Amino acid sequence: MLLDGSRSPLERPYLAAASARAEQRRRRRALWLATVGVDVDHRNIHAGAAR
Repeated sequence: MLLDGSRSPLERPYLAAASARAEQRRRRRALWLATVGVDVDHRNIHAGAAR
């Protein structure tokens, strides 16, 4: 009997690691661009803060 990998509920670890690295690259690029005055992150970090 052959095993069917598409029916497995487990995520392949190399895919999760690749997506984590891609997210880290996006964050680092946004931080680097912020140092030169370019805002590429459109989140409002003060939206939930009480005044």
